[in-house]
Amino acid sequence: MRNQETFYSGPQALHSITGSVCYQGDFWLRARGLGGPRSQGATALLSRVLLEIMVATWRPTFIFALVPKNLAAKGAHLRYGYCHCEPGRWLAPDQQVTEEDHLIWMGADDMANLVADAPQGLHLETGVSAVRVVPREVV
Repeated sequence: MRNQETFYSGPQALHSITGSVCYQGDFWLRARGLGGPRSQGATALLSRVLLEIMVATWRPTFIFALVPKNLAAKGAHLRYGYCHCEPGRWLAPDQQVTEEDHLIWMGADDMANLVADAPQGLHLETGVSAVRVVPREVV
């Protein structure tokens, strides 16, 4: 019987990531332009909170995530504290590449070092508001 599922291939780390493993999944914040939560560092801060919860709750051997190719090229993994980043691809049963992304991961020592460092706070931009006030016409 032929396997009808896609599978992930490429990164050498797939052979060494074992033990208690956590996946750091996706969450999305709207950009909301200059001065919005993403430009102030909210995604990195939320990612840090989730990392600390995972470490305190499950004490994993490894944590990993999947990052789109274009975001990995911009260094997104570094903003979230991941120092390992390897290209990979999803293959269909007929060996067709269905998607390319990067596996980012950290081991227990990486997590301990990251948690030991103080997290960066939000970068509040002075003079830039996430909410634009539009004056109403007086009738």
